[in-house]
Amino acid sequence: MNSPTKGAAEGVGPEERQYQVVFDHSREGIFVTSGDGQFVQVNPGMVDLLGYLRLELLARNVQDLFSDPGDWDRLREEIEREGRARAFEARLRRKDGRELDCHVSAAAEHTPDGSVAGHHGLVSPIGERPAPDEQIQRATLHDTLTQLPNRTFFVQRLERLLQRHLYRPAYRFGLLFVALNRFKLVNDSLGHRAGDRLLVLVAERLSNLVRPEDTVARIAGDEFGILMMDLDGGEEAAVVAGRIREGLGEPFDVFGEDVYVSASIGITLSEPTYGSAEDMLRDAETAADHAKREGLEGGLVFEDSMRTGSVTRFATEMALRRAVERQEFVLHYQPVVALESRRIVGFEALARWNHPERGLLMPDQFLPVAEETGLIVPIGNWALMEACRQIAEWRAELLGSESLVMTVNLSVRQLLIPSFGSVVREALEGAGIPGEALRLEITETVFLDDPAAVRETLAQIAELDVKLCLDDFGTGYSSLSYLRDLPVHLLKIDRSFMGRLSEADMGTTGEMVETILTLARGLDLEAVAEGVETEIQRANLLRMGCRHAQGYLFSRPVEAERARALVLDSSEAGIPGPA
Repeated sequence: MNSPTKGAAEGVGPEERQYQVVFDHSREGIFVTSGDGQFVQVNPGMVDLLGYLRLELLARNVQDLFSDPGDWDRLREEIEREGRARAFEARLRRKDGRELDCHVSAAAEHTPDGSVAGHHGLVSPIGERPAPDEQIQRATLHDTLTQLPNRTFFVQRLERLLQRHLYRPAYRFGLLFVALNRFKLVNDSLGHRAGDRLLVLVAERLSNLVRPEDTVARIAGDEFGILMMDLDGGEEAAVVAGRIREGLGEPFDVFGEDVYVSASIGITLSEPTYGSAEDMLRDAETAADHAKREGLEGGLVFEDSMRTGSVTRFATEMALRRAVERQEFVLHYQPVVALESRRIVGFEALARWNHPERGLLMPDQFLPVAEETGLIVPIGNWALMEACRQIAEWRAELLGSESLVMTVNLSVRQLLIPSFGSVVREALEGAGIPGEALRLEITETVFLDDPAAVRETLAQIAELDVKLCLDDFGTGYSSLSYLRDLPVHLLKIDRSFMGRLSEADMGTTGEMVETILTLARGLDLEAVAEGVETEIQRANLLRMGCRHAQGYLFSRPVEAERARALVLDSSEAGIPGPA
């Protein structure tokens, strides 16, 4: 089949050049498919008509665009049977979910042996289209998916408002930056078509939640901007932000399924200090980021201290990316001991950042940024591989250490990756250890984001004979359903319970610990107490029936060589006392 994209530079004749001009500049949609209906070429008119990117269309089959797929089948059968072009009316589906009534005409192209090589087609909407200059202007200043003004339009309007405020300081306006939370989960679980539909519905709802004189725009991806005219002050903007957050809290009907979203909202107010629209928009986005991290229910007005914090976080992110490339991380190991014998039965691997300028950094100094940016995935996967290698070495080299186990903490971001089960398998096989030598530690909050995806990944891990530990049990979203329905083998009793276990009257704290231990025994789960620092705590835990613990009473997290020495020292009499 001849390609309509070949140009004069390749030596084609005047007829081909004329066809190329028509193909490139026609207001109607023109397409070419392979014999099975896969798009081979689409012109800009086809792209504009249906709202897809060119590459998105080339990844689809022409049949996918018909509201009734049988319409294309009937047309194809006619043109292939009769050997001539046919035309009829059909309803096509745009990327944003809207349907268009269109004229569709097509013809088949045959090979010399009579088989179908492909199809040529022409699509035009029923009814008049906007004038070319109007169409071009709208495409330049509006978002194709939601039909809202785009970032270019928004920034231009914001610049004009800032100029007005400069000459009329009494005229006040506000900017709301609205960022949807966990939107990626909708795409990952329901598909990009559902994600696009959700964005269209959010755009419609936002437009209905503001006044007619206000402007709603799609800034990028799952982020929207709102310009609020004639404000009295920040309080009024906060009220509007609360109304928007409440309105977005109602479910969205996405192809028959209720989808819930939340949003983080940042607010900036017109000030003479703003020299450009981009500065004001940047500060509103910064405030939204802070609102998200703080879990605030309403909007957050920007303050100068936020910019300083954002600069620091940005610098940390850049340094973290370099650290991943340069492998600047190390693992420290905290022993898990049998409370009665004080002998080491395993270790928990804990990441440290060996920063080239600031020295050894603790997890709370870099893991929050790693979580937000997604860098926790490569860092966490590296920690998993290294911890498996280290426990394999100790089990092979140290006499009587064949049963040592290693515990590694997981992030929800790792669990949401469908292929993470294969990462665990690779770590085990690479180290040459059985699954029973590894324990993976999760927190109850991993089930709040996407329970179905997390459950699937945990099921894959369970098939490898790797045991799962539920950390911080009893402090957050504890649910018996997690313990009943998921392959959890071990509970970690949070360190927050340990303080009262050193007192004569342990009160409700002691009762809670006993309840957790009774629950663990009833469900045939192991239990490990964290944060044990005194002999009194150890004695009380033993009395309650707790068999294993970790904490400063036995050892702080230490480097690999020191951990190896601890195994040798404790092999007979156990760890003697506080390190």
